[in-house]
Amino acid sequence: MHLKLFENRFIEGRVYAIRTNTYQVNYNSGKFLTTLHNFKIIIHDQSIVVDIPEESFFPDFMFNFSDFSDFVDPNTVNETHLFDVIGKVVEIHGAQERQFNGRSTRFIEIVLEDLSNQRLSCTLWGDYVDEMLGFVSNIRSAAPVIILQLCRANVFRDKFKSQL
Repeated sequence: MHLKLFENRFIEGRVYAIRTNTYQVNYNSGKFLTTLHNFKIIIHDQSIVVDIPEESFFPDFMFNFSDFSDFVDPNTVNETHLFDVIGKVVEIHGAQERQFNGRSTRFIEIVLEDLSNQRLSCTLWGDYVDEMLGFVSNIRSAAPVIILQLCRANVFRDKFKSQL
């Protein structure tokens, strides 16, 4: 994925139209899938992208929330599909640092709880560590509710953990 190629062409939250014949539609494949749909759109540096005016009706937020119960049995967890979750933060463990491939990486473990009192363990990596710590330090309520979008499932030693 060439994110650097497009970071100045797109603004998060805006809606765009892509001119016909300047993009491809392929089967949705790869290590991590952002949607369960069978196909994905591939845009290139030559793709013609047009900004749609803000006055146009289009939802501001699009989530595909997964139930925490989807992650109870490690044998049925789909590790290739990226998912969204919403939950109350009930545990925050201290930030840690690990070496991966010769690079130092920070992470923090949190536990979310849903309305059914089911819990989901999550690991936040990189910049999300400081974002989470800053967020919770400014919260005065007992337990903040957060949305994690495009999480990755990870089963390790027969236990499920989501990662962002």
